[in-house]
Amino acid sequence: MAKVCINVTIEPELLHQIDLIRREQSLEKQKDISRSSYMCDLLKKALTKTS
Repeated sequence: MAKVCINVTIEPELLHQIDLIRREQSLEKQKDISRSSYMCDLLKKALTKTS
């Protein structure tokens, strides 16, 4: 699968909430989850739900 780059603007409040959830999941799984991979996973889930 080819990779593409997208630029998005996220409000600081929402970004903070996303980071909190990402950190919680990272602790639960005892695995570091980068912000970019987490955001990519969120985008994939959202696209799957809408199709």
